Amino acid sequence: MVKELNKKLATENAIITQADEGKTIVIIYSKEYSEKVQSFLTANNFNTLAKDPTEKFKKTDTQNVARNQSNSRQTSNKIPETKEGRTTET
Repeated sequence: MVKELNKKLATENAIITQADEGKTIVIIYSKEYSEKVQSFLTANNFNTLAKDPTEKFKKTDTQNVARNQSNSRQTSNKIPETKEGRTTET
């Protein structure tokens, strides 16, 4: 039955997708679905980026992690101070 449904969907150029609200599924023509998605993107001011920013974010994240690890090592090596400002032996 599933094979038959998939074949029918392919023949009719349709897809199964989740409805806008609720836990309902719908069968919709692929062209109509694409038009609805494009309409949504346009109405909500989505823009296509000229360049994929993933590598830039990965580089920034890597630098931040390294800096935080360095700061963490520096603060863990400090000798604790008493209220009077004198260092204590650990």
